[in-house]
Amino acid sequence: MATQTERKTTTRAELLDAAAACLVERGLAGFTTVEVIERSGRSTGALYSHFPSKAELLEATVGHVIDRLLFSFIAALEELGPEERTVEGLLGLLWDQISDPRLGAVYEMYTAARTDPEIQAAIEPAIRQHLDALHTIMFEVLGDQFGVPNERVMSVANLVIFTMQGLALYLSAVPDPSLVDAMLHDLANLADWAFEQNDGVTTLWPSPLNGNAIPESKHP
Repeated sequence: MATQTERKTTTRAELLDAAAACLVERGLAGFTTVEVIERSGRSTGALYSHFPSKAELLEATVGHVIDRLLFSFIAALEELGPEERTVEGLLGLLWDQISDPRLGAVYEMYTAARTDPEIQAAIEPAIRQHLDALHTIMFEVLGDQFGVPNERVMSVANLVIFTMQGLALYLSAVPDPSLVDAMLHDLANLADWAFEQNDGVTTLWPSPLNGNAIPESKHP
């Protein structure tokens, strides 16, 4: 028989799964507590015992979506064969994540956050954590596998991530798959050029969101 803690954990997971599905399928405008309750099959009391406000539910939902995406990203990285463990391979997997419809639902909230302080406060922690997690993955893959200093990885990673996010938003309004191959080709060339430079130049922007220090590089 499940313990009370296990039951609470299960209920929370079911609520977040329902909330994530609601956000992805209905968008921010259709994201309501009533919809989440109906999808989860749980009671109103169960929802509010875990998430006392819609803002708290929204914050947890964004974090839940991002956690699932990161899990699948790491799993895909681990499944790459030796011959696929290249900069191009990493960029392809990163694009798969950044262009994922689930993350597209999060992007929708970027615009809403501009004029809604409650939404901005709700999504900011998860967005920060997502970028930090992507940085860490790139440090481990590019730094450890290819011997690239963390400072240079940070510079390239930020350019790559924000370029991909921009294209993902553009394609939501102007579908043009040919742009993806062109972008990936250009980013691979940029990364190759940057990683070949050994002049000791470091990044000028430690982290555009939270100012965290770059982890000490294991490489000169």
